[in-house]
Amino acid sequence: MRAIYVIPVLVVILVTLLSTLFIVDERKKALVLQFGEVAQVKENPGLGFKIPFVQDVIYYEDRILGLQTARSR
Repeated sequence: MRAIYVIPVLVVILVTLLSTLFIVDERKKALVLQFGEVAQVKENPGLGFKIPFVQDVIYYEDRILGLQTARSR
């Protein structure tokens, strides 16, 4: 009878723990937003950590290159 209550609790704990992780691909960068403001910038590929349900991760392309041009009239 206890397994009926233990299994859902374990599933909720597992989902919460897995939502603390995010992976940044080597072709992307990530912004970690906390309540809409930038809390962290992850520029290196790999595993990152965030606070679940409080922080969100936004990915953007690293391959976007800015072009420096001279001013023209």
